[in-house]
Amino acid sequence: MSKPNEDGPEGKAPKEIDPSFSRVQRAAQLLNIKKFAQPAVPPVVPAAASPVVPRPTPAPPLAKAVQAAGDAAERTVAHPEAQAAAATAQASLPSDYAELKRQALAKAQAQMPSESRLALTAGSTLQEYRIDWTLGVGGFGVTYLAVDTNLEMQVAIKEYFPSDLVMRDATGKVRVKQPEDEAAFLEGRDKFLTECRTLAKFNHPNVVKVSRFFQMNDTAYMVMNYESGASFKEWLARRGTIDEVQLLKMFMPLMDGLEVVHKAGFLHRDIKPANIFVREDDSLVLLDFGAARHAIGTKSRSLTTIVTPGYAPFEQYHSHGKQGPWTDLYALGGVLYWTATGTRPVEAPARIKTDGMTSAAKAAAGRLNPAILAAIDWALAPDENRRPKSVDEFRKALTAPTPIVLPTPALSAPITRTLKVLDSKPAQQPAGSDKKAWWKLGK
Repeated sequence: MSKPNEDGPEGKAPKEIDPSFSRVQRAAQLLNIKKFAQPAVPPVVPAAASPVVPRPTPAPPLAKAVQAAGDAAERTVAHPEAQAAAATAQASLPSDYAELKRQALAKAQAQMPSESRLALTAGSTLQEYRIDWTLGVGGFGVTYLAVDTNLEMQVAIKEYFPSDLVMRDATGKVRVKQPEDEAAFLEGRDKFLTECRTLAKFNHPNVVKVSRFFQMNDTAYMVMNYESGASFKEWLARRGTIDEVQLLKMFMPLMDGLEVVHKAGFLHRDIKPANIFVREDDSLVLLDFGAARHAIGTKSRSLTTIVTPGYAPFEQYHSHGKQGPWTDLYALGGVLYWTATGTRPVEAPARIKTDGMTSAAKAAAGRLNPAILAAIDWALAPDENRRPKSVDEFRKALTAPTPIVLPTPALSAPITRTLKVLDSKPAQQPAGSDKKAWWKLGK
């Protein structure tokens, strides 16, 4: 199987810390700063090139001490020997360890790409939470690694921050750039808070868990459980391949979580490899619901700002599109297509008039079970009326013993040469079309 080639800004690692900042840099090294940021996708080295492997540099004494402490903390401390080792490692830390950690985080964050400087700085406080690091910056929000100072535990906090509409002033508050964008910003914030309330009600292991939310700095924040791991995009890019047993083992529970969301009357609207998180045990978590993004997009100058090409179906490209569970299933089918073939699906608008995209059944023949590939093609049907209508239908197709038979498109009425006849006999409606908009959006 070819290695996925998923383009996009997600997953960029922060710039290297300035070597001249010796003492603080050593603290950053020993803290393993990279584990606080999204891991970078390894660069592809041309076959003709001979990569030079750098020789490892011996860790300085300070780094050895803190690394030992970190290793001990990550091990299970159920046994007395492990507890003693952890205590010894902690005792070996320098007295100014906390200050070194603060300086290292501040220095590293200051050298992140310019777009990350839209974020609140390390050390900022949000109620009882202290920000330690910026995990990611997107078009509609900023995600932080923070510490709950009451419970002394790490959390992830997402800030509602549509960067096209707003900026941050010197006090950290969020302000709209143009007065005419105020309504769109406020509607998006309301949708963001509605999303928070909804996710807080879910208690499914494959849907991001929201513990609380609040308003501050004239915007809104969502507090989530923090777990170490990587996005599915990064995970598969490093792994390069996945067999069908592992694929179903990972995605079946995720679909159970998506089904819970749909039955509650909500849609995700932005399923893509970067919004699926892989824990260290290879289980998946669905992140970053797009309710606020959709609300802003309906009032923005360009609806294309709210879609991810290749994963968004055509109904998301216009304001009157009929959206429902089939909308998320198209995106999920796109993720599975990328997983199976190594290429992202063709953008939905380009497939409406003439669909020239190679089917999964053809592009990944022999790599996965034909039933799985047929189900992927079903979910990726350009016409929403010809896709599975529910997670349950899609799940059954993925696990069917034989490939499903896709519906045959209904033929239009014969073209006549007489205008009068054409007017009296309009073309037939596509089979399976449903005029009832049963799916309630924005609930």
